[in-house]
Amino acid sequence: MAFAVYIIQSQKDGSFYIGYSQDPAQRLEKHNSANTGYTARKNRGGWFTQNSLILKRKQSKGKSF
Repeated sequence: MAFAVYIIQSQKDGSFYIGYSQDPAQRLEKHNSANTGYTARKNRGGWFTQNSLILKRKQSKGKSF
């Protein structure tokens, strides 16, 4: 099972958010439609992808990003 570690940037203030997902495109949509939480507060103008890295679950387990 592969996961993508992704970095997105807020168009509102330039802040970054790092996360991981099996489907980073779908996860980005959720960040952009969030109504609560950190990504919702920073969402004026949307989030866009800066970078992503695909890792297998075994490789990413126990790693700190």
